[in-house]
Amino acid sequence: MQYEVAHDRLANIIFDKTSVESKARRKVEKLVERAFERFQNKGILLTQDDIDEIKPHKENIDFPHEIRAFIEKSHLTLQAAARRRRNIAISITLTILAFAIVAAIQWYNAAQSTKRQMRMRLALQAENAIDAGQPSLAFRLIESALNLPMAANSEESINRVLDRIWAAGLQHEYVHPDTVLDFELSPNDSLLLTACADGIARVWNLAGEVVDSFTHKARVTDVAFDEKQQFWASASADGTLAIRLFEKDTFITFQQDAALRQIIINPNTTFGNELAVLSSSGFVLGLNAKFEQQLEWNLGESPIRIDYDPRGQRLFGVSRDGVRAERLPRLFRKESPKDSTFWPESIKTAKTIRTDLQRTNIFVIGQDSSYILYLNQQNELERDRDTVNGYAHLNTHLSGYGDNIESVNFGTIQNLNTYLAVIMIRKDSICKSWSARRRDKNGRAMKEMDFTVTLRQPFHYACYSPSGKFFFTSSATNESEIWGLTNLDLANTREREQNFKIRDVLPVKAHSAQFSKDDHYLFTAANRHTVKRWYWHFEDKNATQAEKVNFFKKHLRFLSDKEVATYSIQ
Repeated sequence: MQYEVAHDRLANIIFDKTSVESKARRKVEKLVERAFERFQNKGILLTQDDIDEIKPHKENIDFPHEIRAFIEKSHLTLQAAARRRRNIAISITLTILAFAIVAAIQWYNAAQSTKRQMRMRLALQAENAIDAGQPSLAFRLIESALNLPMAANSEESINRVLDRIWAAGLQHEYVHPDTVLDFELSPNDSLLLTACADGIARVWNLAGEVVDSFTHKARVTDVAFDEKQQFWASASADGTLAIRLFEKDTFITFQQDAALRQIIINPNTTFGNELAVLSSSGFVLGLNAKFEQQLEWNLGESPIRIDYDPRGQRLFGVSRDGVRAERLPRLFRKESPKDSTFWPESIKTAKTIRTDLQRTNIFVIGQDSSYILYLNQQNELERDRDTVNGYAHLNTHLSGYGDNIESVNFGTIQNLNTYLAVIMIRKDSICKSWSARRRDKNGRAMKEMDFTVTLRQPFHYACYSPSGKFFFTSSATNESEIWGLTNLDLANTREREQNFKIRDVLPVKAHSAQFSKDDHYLFTAANRHTVKRWYWHFEDKNATQAEKVNFFKKHLRFLSDKEVATYSIQ
């Protein structure tokens, strides 16, 4: 009984399944019949959905030959249409891709063209920068240009700029965060001491590393090394004098009520390392070799400068009221100035004190004239009576300029004898040099200028090298010159001027400069954030572009992209 029930259930399942398949086949048969009739009447083939519905039953239905041909034709037609659509899609894709490639190439070429134009602009700006006396900026623009694609004529401009910097011998930049107000080389030329407007006095080694510093509360106004390089000192507008003792590795500070203007250190170490500092109130603070306060000297209102004489035996003080000279032992003993000398004339300014081995000289600019003051053998300040050494002639020459003198510097000419060299810089772009105690072939004092230099623009600065063989001039032309003094013994002025030749041209405008002791290095500052070191005896003119670029990268300040953009034409 149970067997029969199971058999009947299975029979029912089989019947149901067979019935469903029969229904599906019948449905497909009707679909094909209607589609074939539509094809015969209107030529419409089967759709892909029709083909997909027929496919499972195609082998189980015995379609007539013409219907099978109809189904096959519909299938082939659909495949051909699919291939066409696929080919069209591929063609469209390839076309779009081709356009994209062409556009990308055009964009790349345009970008390269823009970069080449920028390279050319940077190269031209670099030439303008070096013409403006900014060689380090010129190099930094060149460095940016070298990272861009080659442009026509840009390589020539780039090489021209690199050659000019290289030939000028720019060796290093000592970069500050603010304006450099003063600088000084150490006596052995191994250190550079700088005064910065950010209030920090810094000591640099020649590699550009800060090895010592002192931070004031206001700008640093003056810095100085002692002759034996045992200490350095810095003065500030906050009234602070800081003294760095190398041996003890410590600082000593003194505080004054007024801003400090000037530090001087006695060149005569017989008395020890005496130094003095001048404040804006006219008060002079003097310290002995133990850095004990030992001198109080009041120059009064409107002080201009103080200075030791080159033998270190007197202290000069210049104010608007005149010039004073006091013996140091008497000042340090705070005795009454019995031995003092005084030139009672209104003074506009005064410059460095030097000696010609016989007497001390100081250049002053008065209200109506400029002249050299000197101490005679009676320790009196004079300006007109020295006919033996030609000072009367020089002062007569100076008096003819009136107030046309811009500045004067003293130096020495180490030739057959040691001459005092006087550099007179006039406001009309004329620079004159005159050597005291120079004799003609008959032994008579020379009473004419050694040479006269006329520039196209007003002078900024001029100085001699330590040997007196070279002469530095800087003007508003954004170039500085180093002149060679070849033969000052020539009696004829014109011959001497013809032997006075430009040795090197530096692409920089400098407001102050200092030669190293061997004359080979020159340090310049131009009221900017850097002090530059030049090896102007530089003879290696054959370095490759890469060698020059690598050298300048190491020694010149890096320019950021933002800074480059400031100078770039957008």
